[in-house]
Amino acid sequence: PSSPSRPPLLDQLRELVPRVTAFFVLLRKFLPMVSLFFLLSFNNTLLDSLKDTLVITAAGGGAQVLPYLAVYAVLPCSILFLILYSFASQRLSRRKLFNSITGVFMAFFLIFAYALYPHHETLHRTTPFVAFLERSVPSGLAGLGGVV
Repeated sequence: PSSPSRPPLLDQLRELVPRVTAFFVLLRKFLPMVSLFFLLSFNNTLLDSLKDTLVITAAGGGAQVLPYLAVYAVLPCSILFLILYSFASQRLSRRKLFNSITGVFMAFFLIFAYALYPHHETLHRTTPFVAFLERSVPSGLAGLGGVV
């Protein structure tokens, strides 16, 4: 015999159904967002490590180049990207903005993989200016020549 203060099992299940339904509705939105965040974080970590490896092993590169690259290449490009993104976000829908930004990054990586990196020796020719810069700057600024 059940006590009068406790509802029967069927009533308990009826109270539980809206909560379970709400959970699955949230889960349908949550899982793709978590997956997207994980994949973007993974790609960012992988590409950051790859960038450091390529810069350190490149001709004229080395660990001394990394700070100059961060200040004189990555920072200005980040600011330029922020300005362009701000401009585009005011004029494009979310879907078009996401697709266009993703397209630009995909195009860059395709150009890098099939045009820039295969010809890296041609592109990294030592110019007289770089040789002059390496001879004339103090040893603490030796990485500046590798950036140029």
